[in-house]
Amino acid sequence: MIINHNMNAITAYNKANEVGKTKSNAMKKLSSGLRINEASDDVAGSAISQKMKSQIRGLEQAARNIQDGVSLIQTADGGLANIMDPNLIRLRQLAVQAANGTLTSNDIQTIQQEVNQIINGIDSIANNTEFNGIKLLNGSDPNMSSTGNNLEVPFDYKNVLRLPTPNGTGQLSLFTNEGYPTTIEDNGKRLVFGTGSTSYPSIIVDGKNYYFQNQISSNPPGTSVNVMSDSIINDKYVTKYKLINTNNNVDLEVTQTIGIVADKYEIRYDVKNNSATSSQVGVEFNLDTDVADDDSAKFIVDGEDVLNEKLYSASSEVPDSFKVYNQYGTTNKIQASGILKTQENPYNSSIKYEILEEPSKFGIGKWHQGIENNDWVPSNNSTYGDSAYSIWYEEKALDAGETRSVNTFYGLSVPPTISIPDPVVIENPADIILQVGANNGNEFRVELSDVRTKKLFQDGYSLNTQDDANKLIKYVDVAIKKVSDERTKYGVYQNALEHIGNNVDNYGYNITSAESRISDTNMAKEVMEMSKSSIIEQSAQSILNQAEKMTQSIIDLMSKWQG
Repeated sequence: MIINHNMNAITAYNKANEVGKTKSNAMKKLSSGLRINEASDDVAGSAISQKMKSQIRGLEQAARNIQDGVSLIQTADGGLANIMDPNLIRLRQLAVQAANGTLTSNDIQTIQQEVNQIINGIDSIANNTEFNGIKLLNGSDPNMSSTGNNLEVPFDYKNVLRLPTPNGTGQLSLFTNEGYPTTIEDNGKRLVFGTGSTSYPSIIVDGKNYYFQNQISSNPPGTSVNVMSDSIINDKYVTKYKLINTNNNVDLEVTQTIGIVADKYEIRYDVKNNSATSSQVGVEFNLDTDVADDDSAKFIVDGEDVLNEKLYSASSEVPDSFKVYNQYGTTNKIQASGILKTQENPYNSSIKYEILEEPSKFGIGKWHQGIENNDWVPSNNSTYGDSAYSIWYEEKALDAGETRSVNTFYGLSVPPTISIPDPVVIENPADIILQVGANNGNEFRVELSDVRTKKLFQDGYSLNTQDDANKLIKYVDVAIKKVSDERTKYGVYQNALEHIGNNVDNYGYNITSAESRISDTNMAKEVMEMSKSSIIEQSAQSILNQAEKMTQSIIDLMSKWQG
């Protein structure tokens, strides 16, 4: 028995102190409802919890941002709806009325006055539809855009031309698609006669022409032609031919490839010599032009009209390019052109028309008057009324297994009757970037619209004659399509934002649940812990009392010894 150190009392004291801290911690958790009140409670958990809380707050704000975006989109759609009906619908009705031959010029002018009022009304809606001060329908830059306004953007040639549809023979059926953006007159117009049945290439082997697409009946006796394939491959129309004449030792594989480079078709021929011997092989290409509705379109070479059949009989005489101008048809806002020597696109220097081999001859004349023959020579001052042109690539030695490749370009050019498609896009509709998530890069882009009448009616809206009224019907139809496309765009935006909003809400719910499991206290567990600590604390206090009595027993023993 000792008296200097009451070890039992010390032990009971330590346990009472320890359980007091546990009880205090449990009380702190119960009173706050949080498992982590200090970083020391759970160092890693505290860091994770704070990061999750920042995500939760960000998601809550993103949800509000999305609702603001939906409201903006609905405002823009409402403005477009008012432009569509009654304005454009009424404008079309007036155009149909003015196209009626029973009206006098005074009647048409009266209709023009209402047309002008409708035009002013459309501009008023376009200029005054706004959300929180942001103009939505007049192409203004809200200073919230990554693309902005009045930017230098090269003209986009997408959809200017239409890729030919495979027809089993490779015939060159060439059509414009949407044409240039500055006119609608060149939409869906043909650039060759009919379905291309009078346009054809041929291969010249040892001085003889071999046709493999059209005019096959003119081939030398014993010639067979098989179409090996005819399909669209990688956005190009590719046709492969097998051309054989055993009498003349001709065995060729010819690949015709039609691709689109900006506003031109690239027409390419790869000729492979599959025979066992070398031959003199040349290429000839003939195109029967028909510009929109003009089968007798005149040619323009080096800025001068070519009014007679003409042959440029040497490579040095062949022009760099030529134009085919619609002069007799009713649709004069269209012009075709061909590229014969390498050059850049005049409206976008990054686009290049690369010629693999320059032609040796170039001829202009009626296709049915012999221009397709390699020895063609025009009659003196002979005129043509059925325009066509031919390109010759002189015969060269082609060894066994060797391939010769030639190409040319033919498509649209800008006639003087329409505005040149400026490579700088002026008043490009700006876009607004919505922050739709908690993190950097969680963005949603909304492209605003420009539906002012100078954008909707680039070809005008004047009513001076009955013909003007007929054109206005067509122009209004285009405007209606533009506004409808814009409304469709905003409808897609709204649906997309609502889906994003649902995902943000779901994400926020799940991450809140995860954060709760980290930071929130388990009340039942902590109540049990506190009850347990209280019992242990009371037990420790009782033991302390017992420890004091053990010391007292030593004193009692000493008192008896002294007595």
